[in-house]
Amino acid sequence: MKNKIRSKRLISAIIVVGVILSLSTVAVFAVQYPNKTVRLYSNETGKESAFVYGYYKEFAARNYSSSTQNMRAIARYYVNGSWYYDYTSDIVLVPGATVDFMRTNYLNSETYWLLRLNPTNNSSGSNGYGWIWYDMG
Repeated sequence: MKNKIRSKRLISAIIVVGVILSLSTVAVFAVQYPNKTVRLYSNETGKESAFVYGYYKEFAARNYSSSTQNMRAIARYYVNGSWYYDYTSDIVLVPGATVDFMRTNYLNSETYWLLRLNPTNNSSGSNGYGWIWYDMG
């Protein structure tokens, strides 16, 4: 009887430790790589990430090799009630290409940013994803 109770306590302790370690790992990655993602499917004409805030941002994007079109990845920022393209960060990815750590212009004041993905033909055919980090300045 004592061995059975001891075994149940041991199993419970192992489960609790496992849950704590799992949550700790998730928390570390969430803090280390805070970003907003955007996923573009081949039947879509364009898609934008959620907003992030700061003076500038960095982003990454990938156009899957299954795409039939080139994909544009470009950051946008919000000033005085309007959204503008940051053309210094405008990148075109051929199918199978990836770009990492693309940096936007540094603005004079903090503002909202997002990442836009769309096929270069403004129709469809690009299949890819991107991230825009919000832990930058």
